[in-house]
Amino acid sequence: MLGLSFETHTRTCLVATCMVVTVMHLLLSILVHPHIDWSQDIPFNRKILRATLGLCMGSVVFYLLAVLYGASLFDGGLDTLLWSCMMSSMCVVPGALLLGLKDRSAWANLYLGAASLTNPIECMCYGLTVGCVFGAWLGAIPIPLDWDRPWQVWPISCTYGGLIGYMIAGLVVTIRMQLTSSRPKR
Repeated sequence: MLGLSFETHTRTCLVATCMVVTVMHLLLSILVHPHIDWSQDIPFNRKILRATLGLCMGSVVFYLLAVLYGASLFDGGLDTLLWSCMMSSMCVVPGALLLGLKDRSAWANLYLGAASLTNPIECMCYGLTVGCVFGAWLGAIPIPLDWDRPWQVWPISCTYGGLIGYMIAGLVVTIRMQLTSSRPKR
């Protein structure tokens, strides 16, 4: 074990989590996603560009949302930015790898038209995003409480909530995909 925890090394852990999740999604898009019948084959350098741009654009969106929900704009701004990068790596990077960044209607269908999702990868992207955002939202509940615990400081509890929501959603989506693929087709 490295001896790092989110309570004592918040920034290091946020950067490491962001990097690991982004690389994981890149590897999945290279190794797993090509086995799904898509009409387009995207070269590796384009996938890296999509992931990087998705990470940057998503970070700006999550930063603005965090500030709108009460995170400090200046005090702890670096922590908020790093938390935004982590959230973007879990929520936006999978969609950016799947859809690119130009087709706004595909993004709207993916994240707003969830009832019409039929592609298992689209369902995965949507499920991971919902789980991560909902977990981070639930993680914000203990922040104002008077317990004086080290994990109550922004953005630690939201980070824990987002990671737990992401993992639970990943498990649920995987089980759902297995159950729907193992059904006999009529």
